[in-house]
Amino acid sequence: QNTSSINLRLDIDDLPIMPQQRTFYIDASDGEDSARATVLINVTPVNAPDVYLLAGQSNMVGFSGDGTKLANAGGPDEPHPRIFQLNVSKNDQETVFTSEADFTSVTNNVITNARIVQAEDPLHIPLDPSNSSSKNLSYVGMGMSFAKAALDNTTQNIILVPAAWSGSAFCDNDQGPIGQWNAQPSANANLGNTWLFDRAVTRANIALAETGGILRGILWHQGESDSNAQCAGDYQANLERLAQQFRLQIDADRRGGNLRRAEANIPFVLGTMSRGIDERDDLSEFWFDKQLVDDAHKTLPSAIRHAA
Repeated sequence: QNTSSINLRLDIDDLPIMPQQRTFYIDASDGEDSARATVLINVTPVNAPDVYLLAGQSNMVGFSGDGTKLANAGGPDEPHPRIFQLNVSKNDQETVFTSEADFTSVTNNVITNARIVQAEDPLHIPLDPSNSSSKNLSYVGMGMSFAKAALDNTTQNIILVPAAWSGSAFCDNDQGPIGQWNAQPSANANLGNTWLFDRAVTRANIALAETGGILRGILWHQGESDSNAQCAGDYQANLERLAQQFRLQIDADRRGGNLRRAEANIPFVLGTMSRGIDERDDLSEFWFDKQLVDDAHKTLPSAIRHAA
């Protein structure tokens, strides 16, 4: 004799999902009689590409050595039709990135007439659409391997945002670029500027605006250039701040501002530094300062949420 309405909320994780079916069971009782209704919900992933930011130093840029790219048909480095990248300018501080303003300039950071292209190693080298051999360099990083693995967990295209620079650090580094990774200005005389952090945020914002995509994660591979007496002791605090400020400062995507919190579920995944011994070198033991940085890498997941 009576009708009522009920609002059902189905919580979906912030991470990419595959199409699936979920079931609601609705039980009703008047104290004597009871009934159950079954409601099937088809869950469809949002129709927007998954965007990943790639940041750090040489291991993220690609340090595999000349002649190691295997991009032939069926090869591990072959481009994939669902993996794209922001077509970034090359890391050149002689003619491209010569001042602070250059690091946040849209025209300085991307190739204007082809901002999103099919991803191809080396990811940090620009692709000239009119020249099929413009990426004839033959080294690889880990971005493409990651993206190919991530395809198994999404129906969407993947957009990689290359933003690393070889030799870069939080510290002011004479052997590195003129930009550093500090997420905020610091009074610490050993630390450098925020220019590489600002550039990474700029590039992520361009990719989100160009594709309508969703920021799904941040990959970080860096540490060697901070493994010294001046910088290693501050590394963990710098790294925590970096991860949290990326989540805060990159523009909101279509999920809204709730995913722009320091503890938001935007995974921050980092690679540790090489450790071992072979015919090239003995890296089986880290010196004290390098061990501090290694410890920071390994303890980050216990210091901030959604890190690994």
